[in-house]
Amino acid sequence: MRNHLKPVRLRRQSSLLPLSGNPSNPQLDCTVEKKRVAAALPTISFSHSHKNWFSQRQKDLPILGRAQGGNDGNIVMEDGAIDWTARPTSLDGVDDAFAVYVTGDSMVPKYQAGDLVYIHPHKTPRKGRFVLIEMTGHKGLIKQFEKWDGDTLIVKQFNPTRELHLLRFEVLKVMLIIGSMDA
Repeated sequence: MRNHLKPVRLRRQSSLLPLSGNPSNPQLDCTVEKKRVAAALPTISFSHSHKNWFSQRQKDLPILGRAQGGNDGNIVMEDGAIDWTARPTSLDGVDDAFAVYVTGDSMVPKYQAGDLVYIHPHKTPRKGRFVLIEMTGHKGLIKQFEKWDGDTLIVKQFNPTRELHLLRFEVLKVMLIIGSMDA
């Protein structure tokens, strides 16, 4: 592949101290003519940064409540949205997708209190993925999915590290978390 850049002429400038520290032996100044080099290079624009993209998306995804990361999870699900957020592209076309705020610290460092997690209510969770578990008694947990073992859901938490065993009759739904936004 042939390089289309023109060679840049290096200029000798005796007013600069040489790298050797000997002023009687001037060396080439390694500064280049910036305008010529800049004109020869392609322009790359980063005008669509993450924050810029997020603010331009329509806020059409409901935030339905808060889910505790702790052992005594208390999901507070409202009848309507408590707020609205921009829908990630992975939830485009998923009409009943939603988001919840994280409370508690049992999933630190993965999720911090105040983080917003995005829920895809129809995707099947796989081992190692993070889920929102809706339970009877208006409780909810955010945990790492391990497996169903007969009538027992096995999940992990990080803080403190432990494995939880939840009985199927207590679990209403296990929904995949497909992403999050830091608080």
